[in-house]
Order: sequence, then C-alpha cells, then structure tokens
Amino acid sequence: MTTAAATRSTNSKRRAAPVRCSKESIRQEASRIERLSHLRRVIEVMPGAWAVLNRHRQVVFANRSFSGLLDMANDSLLVGLRIGELLGCESSTLRRSGCGTAPGCGKCPVNTTVDRAFEGEDAKDDCTLRTVNGSNHETRSYHINARPVETKVGRYVLLSLLEVSQETF
Repeated sequence: MTTAAATRSTNSKRRAAPVRCSKESIRQEASRIERLSHLRRVIEVMPGAWAVLNRHRQVVFANRSFSGLLDMANDSLLVGLRIGELLGCESSTLRRSGCGTAPGCGKCPVNTTVDRAFEGEDAKDDCTLRTVNGSNHETRSYHINARPVETKVGRYVLLSLLEVSQETF
C-alpha cells in the first residue's frame, strides 16, 4: 500500500526542478562534450530525431532530424528548452518555470522516461500530449526512447522522438 507521503515523494522526484542552466552555460557544456567525445558526430549520422539532455532536462544539442521534427532551422533554437516546451505541451505553460514543473508532469511519460534514463536505465514509452499552437489545440503522439550517456564531463540522456500521431483528413 502506497502512503500519501510516498506518493508525494515520487511525484516530486518525477517533476523537474524549476532551476535551469543559462543558454550560455549550456553552449559551454556542449562545447566541452564535443571536445571530449564523438557524441555530436554520432547523433548527426544516426537515423531519427535525437537530442542530448542535461540534468535539468534541457536540450544541450540535437541532430538535424530533431530540429526538422520541430520545424526549426537549427538546434541553436532548441538549446536550453525542455521537451514539453519544444513540443508545445499545454502543461508546459501552466507554471512560469515551464515543462516538468506542473502538478500533472510527475506522470508524464516524457519526464518519467528521461528520469529512468538518468537513473541508468535504457527506457522507452509512448506519450500523447495536448499541444497548444496559438489558439489551436491538438493531440500528438510520440514514441520516446531515452538512454544514459556517460562522458568525461558528466551524465546526459540521449533522447529520441518519433511522432506517431494519426493524420486526419
């Protein structure tokens, strides 16, 4: 039987901290990773949309397919944002601190999959998000894959997204 205190503890663990790294700090982090590993070159040639996330769940860098999935010209526009913010998740706007901090975010498959990867597990899940684009609300579905990556400069998560939303005509 799960107690209320245990539930609160699990949910708060699964929500992102409101603390973030600055874009400049993330650019420096990306530069250190690139100097010490081939990670950037590897994700550029991998099929599919891939991004590297830091411990605050912010994008450090992404491949062209990931930028293309989000209709962004390059990955510098993605740097520092969290996945829900990039995908337009309606919950990411509920709190000023953004994606992963609203009450329901503790159960979000994107967040729980990323957390499991930070705990050392290769993790997969499916996620359906209600997205907001201006006054338009849509439902989008994704396959999520996350795996831990250890570098000389720290632990990161390699995240893959595949949109599987049903097209309606």
